[in-house]
Amino acid sequence: MEFPKRYMRKTALVRDFGIPEAYLMRIFRTKGNGISWKINPKKDRSPIMFDTEGLKKWMEAGK
Repeated sequence: MEFPKRYMRKTALVRDFGIPEAYLMRIFRTKGNGISWKINPKKDRSPIMFDTEGLKKWMEAGK
């Protein structure tokens, strides 16, 4: 799977690529994942960002 940008929001990945939101949230909640973060960690509703190169490797590894 090829992504158009290096860093993308969770909503764009769900909407444009059909990646299940539950799968992305599981990655986000995994300690030390290194590929996802909140734009502003102090805000509860801050968008979650993903490093798409790391996400691609994560998905290929079947995690």
